[in-house]
Amino acid sequence: ADGEVDFSEDQTSELHILLSLTWDSGSSVDPTISGGCVFEYHQAANLGLITHLFVTRHTVDLEEILVSRALDILNENARECGNLAGSNVTFLRATQQLKKTRKQGTTKEAIIMVDVTQNHVALHRMGFRLVDIPYMVQRGKSWDRSKLLTVFKTPLIPSMNDTLYLPSVLLKQFLAGTGAATSSAQVATKRDLSSDGSSASEFQELHEASYLKMFALLEVQEQVFLRDLPWEEPDVVFVDLWEDDDSQLLDQFYHSFLTPHCKGFMSYPLEPLQQWKDLVKQDEDKLELHIVLALRWVNGELSIGGGITFEYYPRSNCSLIRHVVVSPEDRGAGRKVNDFFSHDQALDKKLFSRVLGILNLRAQMAGNLSGISAVFLNALPDSSGDHFWFHELGFRKADCEYVSPPLSPNGQSVPLILAV
Repeated sequence: ADGEVDFSEDQTSELHILLSLTWDSGSSVDPTISGGCVFEYHQAANLGLITHLFVTRHTVDLEEILVSRALDILNENARECGNLAGSNVTFLRATQQLKKTRKQGTTKEAIIMVDVTQNHVALHRMGFRLVDIPYMVQRGKSWDRSKLLTVFKTPLIPSMNDTLYLPSVLLKQFLAGTGAATSSAQVATKRDLSSDGSSASEFQELHEASYLKMFALLEVQEQVFLRDLPWEEPDVVFVDLWEDDDSQLLDQFYHSFLTPHCKGFMSYPLEPLQQWKDLVKQDEDKLELHIVLALRWVNGELSIGGGITFEYYPRSNCSLIRHVVVSPEDRGAGRKVNDFFSHDQALDKKLFSRVLGILNLRAQMAGNLSGISAVFLNALPDSSGDHFWFHELGFRKADCEYVSPPLSPNGQSVPLILAV
């Protein structure tokens, strides 16, 4: 009915409609549908997708029984196709807005069917977690942006510092395999819209607001994290340029974000951009240069909201943070420090949390299972505002004199404050 996948011609996908039927005791009339689950198995990517889940009102635990049975069927499908470990992953399309669907029955009282995909608490309790990307579904010539993409939590899903994530390549396979959006679908949709008389600007606005946003974010990050409740559309994604080699983003951060921010109060020049590009590809046994950016989708394109550059030294299992830059609106400009830092969801705290997660993961990959040993930070001596900021983020000044070595071949040593 949604026109998303043509199963009549697709020999590698299966559509299942699982129903729960009830009969009144001693009655010979037709059964009543008390619940249902509609789901797909896609053989090429070895994954499942639950598109609809509904039960009658006041039915106890029926949605959990339906999901459990659907998962069993998906695993059976996978094994029949040679995947002995079962289905690789199972997604579910949740809905953002709460509403109920009423179906008239044969009795005087109407049967109220509840769409469980709108009950985020119930889905979370069953084991589903939100995939932290904007998600949209193509329905004929239009795009449905009322959906959220969730995934069923299994032991196969990897984690970073106790935070579950999916590889971006898996999500790309899912989107291509389920017909959510592909290059050919993009071209066909544009042609269909044009034939209906829609203007190119209308298509451009529609396309950029949905398709480009979803895929652009997948292109700049290798992992997509899973979120607990509440489930809202994510407003920011994080990219580590040490993993995701994106020279365009690096140039934009250096020239358009970091340089204007540092101009006027830094008494020494920034490291040359080429030096950063060389260090990003440095021998991992000696030094890793990480540049973590916080990105937002603004006016149809990715915008940088903040960034942290830091070095990880595997031999000493320590890190040095060199630059911390966050846009004023995301750093609580004009508000009291204590009022601002009572908000754990502020961008700067999210950014630091991601950096610490990366450092602990790199430390564990180097054999230090307890994580990073110490995180140091360079601070300018005459920047008291930053000192309060760093203090609230957990840093403390090391009671010693510190002189930073030259940051470039022609640079100079600079007296700085060392915090840890």
